Amino acid sequence: MRLKSLAAVLFIALAVGTSSCGSNDSAESHGSSPSLSVETYEVRLVSEPARMEVTGEARSRNRIEIASKISGRILELPVTEGSRVRRGDLLVKLDAPELTSALLQARAAEEAAHLEWQTATRQAERYRRLAAGEVVTARDLELALVAEAGAKAGYERARATTEMSRRNQDYAELRAPRDTRVVSRRIREGDLANPGQPLLVLEDDYRPEVRVTLPTQLEWSITAGDPAEIRLVSSSQLAIPATVDRVAPSADHHTFEVFLTTDSLSVPSGTYVRVAFLGEPTEVIRVPEEALVRRGPLTGVYVVREGMVTLRWLRMTPDGRVTAGLKPGEHVVLNPSNQIEAGQQVEVIS
Repeated sequence: MRLKSLAAVLFIALAVGTSSCGSNDSAESHGSSPSLSVETYEVRLVSEPARMEVTGEARSRNRIEIASKISGRILELPVTEGSRVRRGDLLVKLDAPELTSALLQARAAEEAAHLEWQTATRQAERYRRLAAGEVVTARDLELALVAEAGAKAGYERARATTEMSRRNQDYAELRAPRDTRVVSRRIREGDLANPGQPLLVLEDDYRPEVRVTLPTQLEWSITAGDPAEIRLVSSSQLAIPATVDRVAPSADHHTFEVFLTTDSLSVPSGTYVRVAFLGEPTEVIRVPEEALVRRGPLTGVYVVREGMVTLRWLRMTPDGRVTAGLKPGEHVVLNPSNQIEAGQQVEVIS
């Protein structure tokens, strides 16, 4: 990815929303205080891929519309929007009494046809024995065999009709085709469902794709196969590896869309996430979490210089990189106690 040339722009974008406080040392001084022993961390540059962080939206790659194949009134609707269902779970039950009646009639016709076939088979067998003893003519035997074949064909037709009626009866119960989630319910109990009418929309949560919309000025810098990271808004510390799957233009011609895939993300469709596109390595400053001092919206560190501490506010990206307020070689206090004050003399523990 050719993001390195955009590093300055990206760092400015990443700094949006962070404190605009300067990086000057705090001017507060509380006079001479007893010396404290502190442990410090030496600020250094570390090599990391260039980053551009934006907001994306998780979208299901598998969307299923559940539609009725028959007409009927909604008798049962045991799911709501957001319900998770397992394969085979009942989604909708239709009241279709004509289908039940048709199935009963088909079963009765099948039983009658089966009985007729059995009778014809016994008759044909009897004529075979009689024909062997020349008690009946060959013509009589032929007619008996034809009657048997006709009765068998009639039974097979009746059985097919019963099977069709049984399948039609199954259409009255719509079930989940696989483990999934209900994202839209377009009917209520008591409504009349017509053939082909979408009743429910299902989406898979497993391995959704993430869609990001970016200005066309950046289109040249992102291509399929580029690496990226995804973070949940609720857990910004957990980075999920991802890959750019495809890049597509938008209808407005001012933006384009990037679609990312990952094997480790399982969230509902519509969930917003943070996406970091990774480019050529660049040197950045990070400080340990245990060195940070937070007061409201401000984040800072205690810097040790010539045995004295000063409180310095930092400008940081959401992922923890320091973009202003520290230089390599400076020392910051680790795990500062409540007793430490700006302007205080300290003794550094080696």
